[in-house]
Amino acid sequence: MKKIYLGGTENSKWREKFIDKLDASTETFIPDLISMSSKQASASDTILHVFTPESDNILETVELMLNLVKYPKRVIFTFFDFGGQTFNENQVKCLKQVGRTVDNCGGHWALTMLEVIHLLTSKEQLC
Repeated sequence: MKKIYLGGTENSKWREKFIDKLDASTETFIPDLISMSSKQASASDTILHVFTPESDNILETVELMLNLVKYPKRVIFTFFDFGGQTFNENQVKCLKQVGRTVDNCGGHWALTMLEVIHLLTSKEQLC
């Protein structure tokens, strides 16, 4: 069973929404979703980092970059507005730079949740 580490914004409902979308997109893909313990990231097949406006972007960016250095091909990064909150123009500019960095270092920057789901359900291994 594929193990997915869910990193990113804590204390947010994005995980529930993501799991609902993932369940709706395929009947045969049931990943073992791992909560936010960086010790468990190494045991995961995929390390998904989702940033929302609720993020503590400094701490979460550090965690993302550490995982990107250790496990570049397993990292997926995305960001999106959520919970009635939106990123401002400067935040979007910075997050796009983070996405380009993820791509340049061998990770995957998904622009939409559908791209995330495609990467997770693809028959090709990320690693």
